[in-house]
Amino acid sequence: MRDRKIERMRYEILQLKENLEEKNFQNERTNVVVVPSTSSPTKENARSLENAEKAEPNSEYLSLKVQLDSLYAFAKAEKEMVDIPQNNGSPSYDEEFSALQQKLIDLKNEMAAKNALPSDYETLNARFKNYNRAVYFENNAKLLNTKGVQVVEEIFSLLNMYENLDVVIKGFASDKGNPRYNENLSMQRTEAVKKALVRRGIHPTRVLTQYHGIDYNASNAESARRVEIAMLVRK
Repeated sequence: MRDRKIERMRYEILQLKENLEEKNFQNERTNVVVVPSTSSPTKENARSLENAEKAEPNSEYLSLKVQLDSLYAFAKAEKEMVDIPQNNGSPSYDEEFSALQQKLIDLKNEMAAKNALPSDYETLNARFKNYNRAVYFENNAKLLNTKGVQVVEEIFSLLNMYENLDVVIKGFASDKGNPRYNENLSMQRTEAVKKALVRRGIHPTRVLTQYHGIDYNASNAESARRVEIAMLVRK
């Protein structure tokens, strides 16, 4: 139990460090000095470039990074001390862990006050911008198989966890058979995934659907018979 509590704290600290790095990177891109290109650079442009190169890292960012590194080191040391008996008169494990927890809470509050953490939208968008899953179907099939149900369960868990997430599902079919029939089949496959999510409690308005009929770009018929699933983050 103690090991798991410390591991969770260490993971949370690492997440905060990643978020801080991402926020600082965004700020650096926002504050980039752009010097107009000329065939003969002026002294003023040269000074601008020199100042940009000499710009110091954000002091608040450095301070917060040092605090996170220090807190992570304390958590690491605490984990290594978990199984070592405490000497009489020394603070108990629970007291030390509670102190670490409070330091983490105080640091999170300080980061929030300094706007050093990405917004919920930025965090979710960074996590899910490249998210992609697919459900594959047998020839002429429109019902979910076992693997398809597993993918739906994963999608449901994410939508249930994050209220600002919606899902976009796109249905396809192979080029076997009549194009009009395959267009309808791609729609039925799309609806099968949507209905599975709605049955689990996801509101229909959070499930955006598209159906494309035959996928002429697919490398083979097996990969064409699918529904693609991506995430959409609402602000």
